[in-house]
Amino acid sequence: MNFKKVILLLPVLFLIACTNHKRLTNALAPGMTKEEVVRIMGNPDYKKIDGKKERYCYQKECRYEGGVQIQFDENGLLQETW
Repeated sequence: MNFKKVILLLPVLFLIACTNHKRLTNALAPGMTKEEVVRIMGNPDYKKIDGKKERYCYQKECRYEGGVQIQFDENGLLQETW
């Protein structure tokens, strides 16, 4: 495959990856455990702990549009996604 084709395919692959994560979040529900979330979404790209709450980020530390963030409450249960 030549270089131009590879460059043209990169944005398409990125959009497909973003869409896949967004689609998977539809299978998530408040109250799920971290293990249940990882079973659906896979291991997060980044984890952040804020006090007793923990946030999982998918898509390179949630810096890119299309990334998914999942917040767990102090009991380790899914609280919200965005």
